[in-house]
Amino acid sequence: MKFKLPNPFEVMLALWVCAALSNTAHAQTTAKSPLDDKLQACTTCHGAQGKATRDGYFPRIAGKPAGYLYNQLLNFKEGRRQYPLMQHMVSGMSGDYMHAIADYFADQHPPYAPPVPGTATAAELALGERIVKHGLPNQEIPACSACHGQNLTGRLPAIPGLAGMPKDYLNAQIGSWRSGKRKAQEPDCMAHIVQKLGNTEWNAIASWLASQTVADQAQPEPPSDSPLPMECGSLKPTQVPKAPAGANMPGEYLAKAGNCAACHTAQASKPFAGGVPIETPYGTVYSSNLTPSKTHGLGRWTKADFWQAMHHGKSRDGHLLYPAFPYTSYTKLTRADTDALFDYLQAQTAVDKPTPEADMRFPFNYRPLLAVWRWAWFNPGEFTPNAQRGAAWNRGAYLVQGLGHCAVCHSSYGTLAGQAEPLQLAGGLVPGLGWYAPPLTARAMQQQTSEEWLHLLQTGANSDKAVYGPMADVVAHSLQHLRQADLQAMVVYLQNPGVKATASDDATVKALPDTAFGMAQGKAIYNAHCATCHQKDGRGQASAYPSLRYSTPQNADTAVNMVNMVLYGGFAPSTVGNPQPYGMPPYSLVLNDDEIANVLTYVRNTWGNAGTRVKPHEVNALRGR
Repeated sequence: MKFKLPNPFEVMLALWVCAALSNTAHAQTTAKSPLDDKLQACTTCHGAQGKATRDGYFPRIAGKPAGYLYNQLLNFKEGRRQYPLMQHMVSGMSGDYMHAIADYFADQHPPYAPPVPGTATAAELALGERIVKHGLPNQEIPACSACHGQNLTGRLPAIPGLAGMPKDYLNAQIGSWRSGKRKAQEPDCMAHIVQKLGNTEWNAIASWLASQTVADQAQPEPPSDSPLPMECGSLKPTQVPKAPAGANMPGEYLAKAGNCAACHTAQASKPFAGGVPIETPYGTVYSSNLTPSKTHGLGRWTKADFWQAMHHGKSRDGHLLYPAFPYTSYTKLTRADTDALFDYLQAQTAVDKPTPEADMRFPFNYRPLLAVWRWAWFNPGEFTPNAQRGAAWNRGAYLVQGLGHCAVCHSSYGTLAGQAEPLQLAGGLVPGLGWYAPPLTARAMQQQTSEEWLHLLQTGANSDKAVYGPMADVVAHSLQHLRQADLQAMVVYLQNPGVKATASDDATVKALPDTAFGMAQGKAIYNAHCATCHQKDGRGQASAYPSLRYSTPQNADTAVNMVNMVLYGGFAPSTVGNPQPYGMPPYSLVLNDDEIANVLTYVRNTWGNAGTRVKPHEVNALRGR
């Protein structure tokens, strides 16, 4: 038998075709999604399989039904699930971004990890298997497989898989349901089931589920043709949000400019119904009900009553309001604007929800003492335009000083929470929130162009900055909705406020402090965890990862914002101009207090920065907030 040697040209052609096909296949398998980098904030904790940390277990989210993943993000955002780290991560996300994240992880199908050997007895495993597969009919408990699929890998569109989950995680979730820390959309079928089974049954169920091997590429089952044994609120189709009451009224724009909903909405389904706790150094106050409820809201109020509250800081019955309600700024509003705002609030759906009593320490719980505070710190008076300035400057001053109440966060507080010079906007710690509001002085605002500031206020990110923490909420719920002319006016005013600069405002970069301790370790940690995104030279990546070179957070007297970001990570807000922002992973689960202190000290004293040293106890004070 003879073999014919191929023509050299044919060999070359065949090799070229194979290489092309190989490269095409490789490109298809390695093609990156636009969300790959943006969602490192999620994969750092959850990984491909979920993982245990010293702070708990992070479940596998890859391959779960998109409807389920979206529901969980929504439950965290609306408070039905109460894990502060996740609540912080999703606080500024839009519904569209949450859907995109859910779809992204639903499409990931890495192999399942093998089960970890447990210590359950054969009898416990048999009991668990019986309940999972057959339920307990005498207690009206359906089989788990009836809802979660015959192979317990979940069911589309929104029921998760259970097989292979760690026992400790399953028991922790049951405990959260029992205690009310975890809830789902009504009717919450799991909330009913957990009350019917005892610890013996649940331990057996968790033991058996954790012992199950899940086949590679296992995916959720399609929707069932027959009705499920229990009604489940999580399976209800996502409702298209209705147009809010009072849409397109003049007062709607004013409410957004004042960010009223942020403080007066505890549940998204009950806008302006109040009840949001506001922490102060002297106790906790709760935002009032602004709906037209006649029993608990503004239903019996008049426009004159509302003006008295906004302009004079007095309620309808004359009692003095705590300045946690920023009437010190709202006093500058015109009567026409307060009337328009009142009309808008009266158009809302009435919610008969009482406002909890303020929980203030003695003697601050004695309201008549507010008269002394008001005498020292409150100067009522409507905004007076400056005839020497143009229309844009005056409009910006009105928004910044009045409706936007920027000084409430961006100014420091002195004796008894008084602001001696709120117009300086020299920055300060935000009472009760553990964040630092940076200076908005002319010198700080002139570090970037007006176009860059406009982009930051409108979208939450610009070429080298991004907003996080409380400011992310302000951009998401307020500033992005303002007219461009109003945002431009605010920048015009802030870049040239006509207020005499303070000594601190004119100060140059501070002399380098003694930071030798820990700098070597800080550099090593930075190169290992931070340089990929923020670059080795700290320049960041435009419109993605903020620059860490000389700017306010790196050189501020306090490092609380940097500590918060490293501990808890987070996303810039979802806005029309930046709908899918980049996220930063939380490192509270990866780095200890000393390591975080050292890497931040390194950042604050490199590339021209000259910040004070960060100490481990400062990190620890913010850990677990």
